[in-house]
Amino acid sequence: EAAKIVPTENSPVALDWINGRRTPYADQTLKGALSGLTLGSDAPAVMNMLLESTAFGARAILECFEAGGVEIDKIIAIGGVARKSSLGMQILADVTGRAIHVTSDDQAPAIGAAVFASVAAGLYSDVPTAQQALCAPVGRVHQPNLERKKVYDKLYKDYISLGEYEEKLRRG
Repeated sequence: EAAKIVPTENSPVALDWINGRRTPYADQTLKGALSGLTLGSDAPAVMNMLLESTAFGARAILECFEAGGVEIDKIIAIGGVARKSSLGMQILADVTGRAIHVTSDDQAPAIGAAVFASVAAGLYSDVPTAQQALCAPVGRVHQPNLERKKVYDKLYKDYISLGEYEEKLRRG
């Protein structure tokens, strides 16, 4: 049901700070929020809001890295949510405007650790060589819907504003 929801510039917005804010400055005293709910907001709409808020949080992290001079040329999603939530990965692609490459291996996090351990142990000369030898290919790629990205750009501004309000509310 959530996959059928088409975002609009007036869609409700959630703040994904359920365990505190992660970026730009970690603060566990800040809390999550839902804004714009109506009597017509059903469970799929709330689910969609939460998926969008997680994607907005990821976008904020990407923007912090890039502002710090870190070049991000590819996003590879691993783990349970990436493998099980095609909708979540599509929303992430739409919000960030970037392709999201989802690994085909259920054990990708463990294999990632093995990649670095194998380099540290001297089995491979560098990380790219170890990745080539140990990592599974990408299972699927979610390309961004650029029309939805335009809508999400506006909703991202709302997400940032909601975060600023939450910070002001908690700090007085």
